[in-house]
Amino acid sequence: MMEPKWTDFNALITILLEDTGTCFTVHKYVACDRSSFVRACLQDGFREKEEQTIIIKEWTTDQSMQYLVAWMYQGSEALKASTVSTTVDPERSVVFATQLQLAKLYILADRFLMPKLKNDVIDLFCSRPGRFSVTAMRVLWTEGPAECHLKNYILHRIVGDFRLRIMRNEEALDGEEQMKIPSKLVELIGDSSDFAQALIQMLIVGIPRDRTVCLYHEHGDDDVCAVKVKHEDLAAESYITTSDVTATASS
Repeated sequence: MMEPKWTDFNALITILLEDTGTCFTVHKYVACDRSSFVRACLQDGFREKEEQTIIIKEWTTDQSMQYLVAWMYQGSEALKASTVSTTVDPERSVVFATQLQLAKLYILADRFLMPKLKNDVIDLFCSRPGRFSVTAMRVLWTEGPAECHLKNYILHRIVGDFRLRIMRNEEALDGEEQMKIPSKLVELIGDSSDFAQALIQMLIVGIPRDRTVCLYHEHGDDDVCAVKVKHEDLAAESYITTSDVTATASS
């Protein structure tokens, strides 16, 4: 946690979304404690310090900013309002809408340099197995950072799903319909060269056999990860490769 450099804990700052004109008023100490970006903006010599206002450009989603501000005060508890029940409607529209919100929140947390919030978003994704919203994936690959733990998590899940499909198709009896890749995912592969390249690379490299949520967390000197599972030295043999998939499917 950051050591306060002022005694007025009631001091406020404004975060303005330039594209929508929406303003969020937050306590300066809370915002600086949670966000390295805010802390840097409010240093001496910057316009933001003089005006006590931080302008965020090229961001039109007010709801993700609402979640980010709520998280500043409540931590992971604030994100529970963004989740839905485990009861999924036939079209999965509610779950997919939530995934889109969380993907945008992850991108915004990256802009604000908030690794703990990014880890909390990852935790929510990991706690809800199932299919992914292609719309959320498209936004993540279009607007998200190049180096992204959430992207890795999604790619691992997709490759794992491919592995299951291969196994089930090999086990299918004559005349039984084989499991197909969802058409929207095929469209995303065709539309996004970055996604297609990342997916092919992951298929070649393989995915870890023993994946913990900590594998997708950011770590640093300020103890942003509460899980503290060491995964940096995963050996090559600890990965599931495409050859493993084929061998498993034919066994």
